Amino acid sequence: MVGLLAATAFFTAHVAWGALLYQLAFALDCIDGKLARLRARPSALGAFWDGFVNNLVYGACITAFVAGNYSREPMLVLLGCTLLATWSLHVFLTYEMQKGDAASWTAIRPPEGSWLARHRLLPPFTFPDKHAIALTLGPLVGQITYGFAATCLLEVLSMGLKFRTVLRQKQHQ
Repeated sequence: MVGLLAATAFFTAHVAWGALLYQLAFALDCIDGKLARLRARPSALGAFWDGFVNNLVYGACITAFVAGNYSREPMLVLLGCTLLATWSLHVFLTYEMQKGDAASWTAIRPPEGSWLARHRLLPPFTFPDKHAIALTLGPLVGQITYGFAATCLLEVLSMGLKFRTVLRQKQHQ
């Protein structure tokens, strides 16, 4: 619900409130999974809802941002469409990477035994960082277009790495 409130704030051009609500939604999202693991109660249904809601909120926020602010920031239409397109390709490539690895909740992992792995953290510039640049940092510093553009660049670069990984996996099958 908080993520959809963020989308509403973005749509109505209350971008600072949208950014803060988006970060609150992200924090709440992290807490529920952590609590499930700490209580030894993770479930396939919980993992499904987590991914479903994450994708719903991200798509709604990007769409609402573009629809509510395109007249002030015309480049948002192109950048928003690019973000939505790369996001859908990331979802597909992640699915392809995870085939046969049902235990994985993400296709991007830090190196085994690294500080990031020991602390269950994702490498820099994975989805939380990219989403935060577009939906938190850019709006809070008043550089929405630059935030979207930086996120587009990171999305395209990381998608290229994923694409290369999938091609290598398919060649070895």
